[in-house]
Amino acid sequence: MTVFKSLGCLLKQPNFYNMKVIKVIILYFLLFTSFTYSQEKYKGLIEYSLIKNTGSEEVIKEYLLLNETNSFYFTYNKNEDSFEKLSQNFEFKYSNNRLNFRNTNNEFFELRTLKNLYYTIDKSPKIEWKIGKEKKEILGYNCVKAEGFFRGRLYTVWFAPDIALGYGPWKLNGLPGLILEAVDNNNYFHYIATRISLNSEFAVPKVLQDKMSTETPITYKEFIRVEDDFFIDLRNKVKATYPKGTIFKEESSIRDLLKETSFEWDGKKEKLK
Repeated sequence: MTVFKSLGCLLKQPNFYNMKVIKVIILYFLLFTSFTYSQEKYKGLIEYSLIKNTGSEEVIKEYLLLNETNSFYFTYNKNEDSFEKLSQNFEFKYSNNRLNFRNTNNEFFELRTLKNLYYTIDKSPKIEWKIGKEKKEILGYNCVKAEGFFRGRLYTVWFAPDIALGYGPWKLNGLPGLILEAVDNNNYFHYIATRISLNSEFAVPKVLQDKMSTETPITYKEFIRVEDDFFIDLRNKVKATYPKGTIFKEESSIRDLLKETSFEWDGKKEKLK
């Protein structure tokens, strides 16, 4: 019998004993819901700069919260004095990508903005990393070079074995240490860690956490169809602004300048030699 059914039965037969039981049930329910919806705490915060070169150069601020079981990543392109103030003043218009990575299932729960807000679940393929011998120092940590393909792009990354959490910026993960720098083979997307704060408690901005906890996710494959249609429509609108009779060069794929250019459901496998 559920808590609610039990409570209903007791209310039908009120007496002093039942009222005491009802108080205990209500107290238990309040404690349970408070625990269920409390914000998850993260023990580390990594700040990155994403230098994006897909036309004109753009620098985007990114934040990675992490603990042993999962991570939370989001962009926020507005200056704030501290992460605490960012959390208090969080506004969706300054953020696009928001990713909650669940380590146990290798799943990303992502909130994305196109014309509308979309909440997706992405069980992405594990990256087959090739770890090299080259090393360099980043923010005081000795880092090791590695290379791996992910959804159409080859990434060269530098990870810190001393921070034994296999996360990184965006969806780059799976190494025996935190990724502090990453760049794709076209130099379109270059991530660089700018600050590391460990052994302190951090929480996802409440407005963002609340939004992600109330949405129902669609599959990532469904979202990619929506995204493709969005960019095809955008390209057609741009072409419509040109004079009638304009001849355009052969069109490249609409995904060529996006982070993910191909997908595992296309049947293409990419491996390092």
